[in-house]
Amino acid sequence: MVIAIIGSGAMGSLFGGRLKSAGNNVTLVDVWEDHIQTINNNGLIIENPTKRDVIYISACLPGDLQKPPDLMIIFTKTIHTESALKDVQSLISDQTTILTVQNGVGHDRIIARYFDRSKIIHGVTTYPCHILGPGHVRTEEEGTIKIMTLDGRHRQMLSDVDRLFNSAGLNCEITPDVTVAIWEKLAFNAALNGMTTVLRLPVGEIDRVDDGRDLVKKIVDEAVEVANRMDIAISKSRILSTVSMAFRAHKDHKPSMLQDVLSKRKTEVDFINGAIVREAKALGFSVPANETLYRLIKVLEATYLKKE
Repeated sequence: MVIAIIGSGAMGSLFGGRLKSAGNNVTLVDVWEDHIQTINNNGLIIENPTKRDVIYISACLPGDLQKPPDLMIIFTKTIHTESALKDVQSLISDQTTILTVQNGVGHDRIIARYFDRSKIIHGVTTYPCHILGPGHVRTEEEGTIKIMTLDGRHRQMLSDVDRLFNSAGLNCEITPDVTVAIWEKLAFNAALNGMTTVLRLPVGEIDRVDDGRDLVKKIVDEAVEVANRMDIAISKSRILSTVSMAFRAHKDHKPSMLQDVLSKRKTEVDFINGAIVREAKALGFSVPANETLYRLIKVLEATYLKKE
């Protein structure tokens, strides 16, 4: 199977490296030239607490991808989904399967504007990974992947992708109600990404103060209400259990949205807290905690994006 990873930052590199190590034909595609050059010259380094692997894998800029892939995995930040698809659209054939496990909600609708829904698989992953430098990523632990076709129909391509991931040691599961998992991660990210970004504090600091924990619960409550009104049966207790685990196990972690603000980059807030706000308004009610976080983060973005 010919695989192209579109957006080969931390997660794209981790998945691409694992798939390559399992014997697949994989190309990493990204706009970060130093990253691409380092991988082509020296290999991709993937490290974890117990080992450090160097994986020799092809990498290129979007305009240099030549061969139509059998599987295209979209790992760009959600805000870059549309521009990334435009860059590679000409290489998509009728036989290409498109997979996304990006953060937030709404990116699947963008992808469906470009490709047939019957060829799209969406899902969610809990694998953690971060960039240490060009050609170098680190993961602290294993995770899971949950996937389903966008139109909800079981097809051979779904089984093929499930088997592909599991054979590469990536824990994958076909999940008919994957929208539940997607929205539960959305609620988790809305709370912790949103709070840490506005406060510019790591995850554990939120847990030190009653007001912090209470506001996290309010953000989750709002997300649960939106999802339930959309007939997506997400579990508040399951989300809060995951939040509590993050407070204990990842207290020094700075979520990606906070890292974006600290590095003066555009965030994914439009597809996280912003998505909750939009869906609530469409249903005719308000989500004040999420809307406040959303607006505050947009103000933070404006302080540096307007100067570029």
